[in-house]
Amino acid sequence: GDETQLHQVVLNLCVNARDAMPNGGDIMFSTRVEPGWFVLTLQDSGSGMSPEHVKSLFTSPTTTKARGVGMGLPLMKRSVDRMGGRIIVSSEQGKGTCVELFLPIKEEGVAE
Repeated sequence: GDETQLHQVVLNLCVNARDAMPNGGDIMFSTRVEPGWFVLTLQDSGSGMSPEHVKSLFTSPTTTKARGVGMGLPLMKRSVDRMGGRIIVSSEQGKGTCVELFLPIKEEGVAE
């Protein structure tokens, strides 16, 4: 994928996670490789979201934040889509959010 777009996607996820934890918390990253995919996972210990909000994350310019315009996630999804990837979000109110970015692996030049 495009290095600049990927940087923006990760930065956006970190800012959202930070904002979901106004009193502090944890942001954990992990990576794994699945057949054909590089998977980057971000898990936060923030406030979490309702199922209704998760469903509209990437289509609605709304926000759960006290400040902000709410366009970061739709733009992030567009960048991941351009890279041929996909995003899976799971969240539970009061327990945090998990975002998995699936990015396609090009077979040539991939190290084991």
